[in-house]
Amino acid sequence: MSSFVEQFKAIYNQKDIPENLRFLALQSCYTANFLLQELNSLAYPKNCNADTMSNTYTMIDVGTGLGIIPLILNSQKIYYNYICVDIDNNSLKIAKQLFEEKHFSLVCADVYAMPFKDPIADILFARYVLQHINRIDLFLLELKKIMKTNSKIVIIDIEDDLNIFYPELPPETTKVFESYEKFQKQCGGDRSISKKLSYFLFKTGFRNVEIKPFTSTFFASKEDYPDYFKQIKNSFLLLSSELELIKDKLFKNKLISPTDFHKGLNSYLNYLNYSDSIFMSKTEFLITAMK
Repeated sequence: MSSFVEQFKAIYNQKDIPENLRFLALQSCYTANFLLQELNSLAYPKNCNADTMSNTYTMIDVGTGLGIIPLILNSQKIYYNYICVDIDNNSLKIAKQLFEEKHFSLVCADVYAMPFKDPIADILFARYVLQHINRIDLFLLELKKIMKTNSKIVIIDIEDDLNIFYPELPPETTKVFESYEKFQKQCGGDRSISKKLSYFLFKTGFRNVEIKPFTSTFFASKEDYPDYFKQIKNSFLLLSSELELIKDKLFKNKLISPTDFHKGLNSYLNYLNYSDSIFMSKTEFLITAMK
């Protein structure tokens, strides 16, 4: 897995590609190991990884971005046929560079109107997608159409309500986070969607719904933790890259002023740099169901 993580780092360092793709590359670098733990917790069908073109097991990754899920599964020899769907053709072009094998298919499509006439998925993934969807029931029904009978859906998404920082974040930084959450809500998204997904899955006819929380914790002290400043840099880079993508929209919608925005980021950097020790905990949910 380390090989394509290095490739993600190289993509992030390319200043001539769009900022949103550089952010996806950075996010992929820092979440790859945590994602691997989540994927390893799943039960996969026997013989789904047969290394032959006659294998009929197919996985679909909806909102694939740069393709980190199929890349990890392929590195673990889990599946042979991969279909990667995303609305951003530019991200698919970069993902294509990472897929050396021929058994990857890239499809540029809207998640509400995917171009598959028949059910083809044995397993379907949607990571960090549901938080952006304003009609969860319609979206799940669309996914259900392309899933085979007895196939599995795997949803991985965030739960902001369970994030913990100690010492507590500066109020200026909290204000930035809250403006982002308000903006996503205005766009029809929900950064606390995970707790509601079991309801929507049952409502749209899925069965055997299971929910697993996965928590990533980080404790660092300047005295005892040798990689402290590296982790500090990584944490700040990831957050600032994400916020830089939407800051103009936050300003336009008057959710936060440019002054308060930059003050919040500077306070966050100072918080990370000058605290003697920091505890952070992030929880997201892996939710599975059967068609």
